[in-house]
Amino acid sequence: MSTNQVIISMENLLNNEEIDWLVKFLAGKGSNDEIIEKIVRITTKLEKMKRR
Repeated sequence: MSTNQVIISMENLLNNEEIDWLVKFLAGKGSNDEIIEKIVRITTKLEKMKRR
């Protein structure tokens, strides 16, 4: 899978705010509260998609 395919797949899964946060998280930036909130939000979204 190419980088562009990964980005397109992520855009279908996450919104721009979540992608921006994920990039910050992977770069080691962001507060603990923000990290916990976003992980819960993304995990919930993934669980809902898995049930479909």
